[in-house]
Amino acid sequence: MKKYTIHKGKKTIKLTDAQIMKHQNFDKLFVSYNELTKRKKPPIYKSKKWFLFLILLALAAYVISEFT
Repeated sequence: MKKYTIHKGKKTIKLTDAQIMKHQNFDKLFVSYNELTKRKKPPIYKSKKWFLFLILLALAAYVISEFT
């Protein structure tokens, strides 16, 4: 475990309004928030239900093409 030290005699940093406004980028913050919170969907071939559906669809297409 890291050892942390607390510096009580440290002066607080005073930022001006211009410095604060310079670093505010809400578009970038919103994009990073959406990337973090959105649920990533697995590809179709990794989902068992969709993979089975695609196999059955391909099998049905093969059977239909053989008998017509």
